[in-house]
Amino acid sequence: MKLIPFSKYSNCGNNFVILDEISKSSLSEQEKQLFSIKARDVFFGIGSDGLLVVQSLTLDVIRKINDTFGYWTTLPATDGSGDFIFRLFESKGIEAFSCGNGLLCIAQYLYQYHGIEKSRIMTEAPTAQPKIISIGFNDKKKKSWCNIGWPRRAPNNVVSLNRLESNQGEFGEFDVIKELKIIFRKHDLHPFSDLTTLLLDGYITYTGEPHLVIFPDKWLPPEIVNTMFFPIGADGKEKRRNFGSWLVSHIGSSINKNHQNIFPSGVNVSFVRVNNDSEIIQYRCYERNIYRETLACGTGALAIAYIVKQLQLLPNDKLILFPHRCNWYQPGNYQEVELTNEGWILQGQPLRLFTGQLFFNSEGTDIDNQHSVPWGMLNEKSYVRT
Repeated sequence: MKLIPFSKYSNCGNNFVILDEISKSSLSEQEKQLFSIKARDVFFGIGSDGLLVVQSLTLDVIRKINDTFGYWTTLPATDGSGDFIFRLFESKGIEAFSCGNGLLCIAQYLYQYHGIEKSRIMTEAPTAQPKIISIGFNDKKKKSWCNIGWPRRAPNNVVSLNRLESNQGEFGEFDVIKELKIIFRKHDLHPFSDLTTLLLDGYITYTGEPHLVIFPDKWLPPEIVNTMFFPIGADGKEKRRNFGSWLVSHIGSSINKNHQNIFPSGVNVSFVRVNNDSEIIQYRCYERNIYRETLACGTGALAIAYIVKQLQLLPNDKLILFPHRCNWYQPGNYQEVELTNEGWILQGQPLRLFTGQLFFNSEGTDIDNQHSVPWGMLNEKSYVRT
């Protein structure tokens, strides 16, 4: 039995439990997977979208990760080019490549607990070539930021390029996919449409995670898109919510289940609406590793801003994005993405929700059965908010 200290942070409705292993390791690599399940569990754990782990970037840490997971044939360099390594464990202990909102939370955590205003952090750990980026906290603006660099084509093992049209843009790289087939049942889209087959075009780019950006106004009847992006507070809110959520989930899950020949590692799917008059960008995002729609997505916001800029839909170098589902609960909440000479910068204002300690027992755990795991003791004394 171990007593594990943690902090819980939130940004745009994405909630994360942070495990600080900068000075010493409290859990083995296998235990991190298991603890991440407890971190996500709202019944017998803490409740979050995932577990963030921040570690010092040393050869010893890299070796322990590789001994457990075998991510790399050649170990990433630890020659002083980076300070820390960032990791996110999601559903069933799966380690994600990266996470924009998670990086913003880590940036604020490092400032609040270690006094670090800027650092170099390794992300995309499960990939063959992890990337080191800059993150930090601007005390004057009271904002966290991360510089994702330049969007690029997804690696070959993430996206099959057989059916794709590659594009080299001014600000990065992306692929175009055409006629992506989505099947509906006979009455799925009633009363709006009799469609049973939909052929979608989309734009694929990689911003630490693979993202497919779709503009549904081009492919769906206006009534359906209006329902997907219904005005907050509109009449029939619950009915609109249910249909829009089902549609996002159906298309996102269909792409991930039925097109694994193109996306063998899965793909995040963002549905985007751009208002050219108001310069407002709204989006909804289905995430591959959690198998559902998320309230907001940082790497998704970066991918959307990049594609909007590439297609010249808006002229601005600083773009404001409104995650539609997050705005159900926090109207007016937005994400800010800016194109600079050094790369694409994501900014946000994460909140520290609370800190605490949690008893953790890894014995008898089943990583494939998240809600019936005998986690051991958990009571009011073991779960302390400070």
